[in-house]
Amino acid sequence: MTELTGRILMNRYHVQELIGRGGMADVYKVWDQERSALLALKYLHSSLARDAVFLDRFQKEAEDLKRLEHPYIVRYYGLEFDRSSAFILMDFIEGQTLRAKLSGSRDKKRFPQTALSIMQPVCSALQYAHNLKKVHCDVKPENILIEKTGKVFLTDFGIARVAGASTSSRSIEGTPYYMAPEQAEGRNISPQTDIYALGIILYEIQTGGRLPFTGKQARFNGTKKDNILWEHINCAPPSPRIYNPDISPAMERLILRCLEKNPYQRNRSTIDLYNNLTKIVPETERSHQQEKKGSNKKPESSSQPDNNGKGWTVLQPQWLPSGSKRWGIGIALLILILIAGIGLTQTGIVNGKNTRSNNNTYIVDDCMMISDNGVIKARECVTSISIQTDGSMQYNISWTFYIPENEGAYTKSDRGNQKIYLTDDLKNHYNHYDVGGIVDQSRELRYGDETQGWYLFPPADLNASSFIFHDDDNGVQTQPIPRLWP
Repeated sequence: MTELTGRILMNRYHVQELIGRGGMADVYKVWDQERSALLALKYLHSSLARDAVFLDRFQKEAEDLKRLEHPYIVRYYGLEFDRSSAFILMDFIEGQTLRAKLSGSRDKKRFPQTALSIMQPVCSALQYAHNLKKVHCDVKPENILIEKTGKVFLTDFGIARVAGASTSSRSIEGTPYYMAPEQAEGRNISPQTDIYALGIILYEIQTGGRLPFTGKQARFNGTKKDNILWEHINCAPPSPRIYNPDISPAMERLILRCLEKNPYQRNRSTIDLYNNLTKIVPETERSHQQEKKGSNKKPESSSQPDNNGKGWTVLQPQWLPSGSKRWGIGIALLILILIAGIGLTQTGIVNGKNTRSNNNTYIVDDCMMISDNGVIKARECVTSISIQTDGSMQYNISWTFYIPENEGAYTKSDRGNQKIYLTDDLKNHYNHYDVGGIVDQSRELRYGDETQGWYLFPPADLNASSFIFHDDDNGVQTQPIPRLWP
């Protein structure tokens, strides 16, 4: 094992001390003599430094990694070579990992607030990366850094993959304790892969360091890694309330939703996960106080203020500029208008008629982020599919807008808009023939507006097994949505 302390690499990086070891690299604190700044240097183990396939793959993503500029992501500077060695350079964060924090904390009263303070920056960072089609693939407490000031950073995007790529050819995989079933099986990854890992971390935070999958339930004698991965694929996680009875039922449901085997059944995005968490934490604290103190007084909420009393919270992405550009009535505005009409009419009744069949509605939660010149303007989600008595498919949609406060946009009706359609795995094309909610209205939209609408499509081909919802007005589409009905 190479010891670098005291050496100067490339006549530039003065190695000061070893600060950690991992399965991929040894991490050193170095002084960059050209930048006059402290950096973290990840010195790759020889097996990787000599792996031409890994290095070639990593270098191809290097420029993308350099562009990951976000307040809560540790900045990456590059992959360098010195003779037969290779190392990664990134900002040095003076502080501790979340792993160290969890190891030193057993105060259950602080668990909910710890979850909130950690998840806000991590969810914001991941949402930014996901918008760029980057999936982290190795979210774990060791990769969450807490600066001495309390600021939280996400690091080690070195194994991040373009969303939708297969993990089967990767030389570096995630950490077994945090790997989603689809990742463990070498299937396609997605933002929900990272959400699964966040669910494991929430589980740990709420239980004082317990893990739901440890390999002890495996029904065969494999390696420890194989046993853990088998459990991710085949076993239901034990309730976190077994280890901490003070966890509220709502917190338990949130954690277990993150750990669903089917990625489509997890939270639609990391922003959605965090917003749900902000509603649950006050409830968790209230439950704890009532049980321990017998008090009926409602504690002050630490969540963000709701939107004019609507009861939901929007986490404003930290990377969105306040925006001084004013949109004209042109293409830029039309992109946002996407939503050709997403209305305020309550889900359930539109224009006096029933728009949902409650007994035949299937939860989907598949979201698309709509951007203009790289800036996220709205989130469009297929929340559920209602099958009508004649077999027609009603796609229920929600939209959340992130329009800067000094800008606005207007929707228009999508009735007859052939750029909103479905395709199935048999290559059938379905145009909608009815719309409702905001999809059939025109109105002004502002930052934080959340609205709903629906599109009605003809009955599906009996042999079709999956469907893709297309919004060509905005250049987005869902992942293939499995057929959930008979």
